[in-house]
Amino acid sequence: CDGPGRLGFYNNWFVTQLAFWISPPVTHFREAFDDSALIFSHRANDLIFQTAAVRLFLPRNKWLHFADWSYLHHTVRNGQVTWGGLETGFNDSNAENTIDTYLSRWHPPETLATTSRVQTCRIQPHVNTSGFR
Repeated sequence: CDGPGRLGFYNNWFVTQLAFWISPPVTHFREAFDDSALIFSHRANDLIFQTAAVRLFLPRNKWLHFADWSYLHHTVRNGQVTWGGLETGFNDSNAENTIDTYLSRWHPPETLATTSRVQTCRIQPHVNTSGFR
């Protein structure tokens, strides 16, 4: 899928240690990110920053990307989804119904062609191989 957040971790729900975020390397990175103004000029938001910080400064065996359950996060304005969408988890045994329910609620068939893009993205290919528990 295209877009600046395509490889990012949804971060509206996450577990973390504060010590990581205030460590000198992450603090320096955060300050540089803020000084760049990319938040305002290129919509480089918290998803981009937090994913980059984790990927750059935290060893792979210390992080776990939860992708086994379906997750919905979107912005609705005037009854229309204007940003975001649905990511089905690899352990959602009812993923097809999850998608159908989402589409029927937010993108009825008569408006689907003009209101949404439905894409299949294989960006979550791994299960917990990190050893992190």
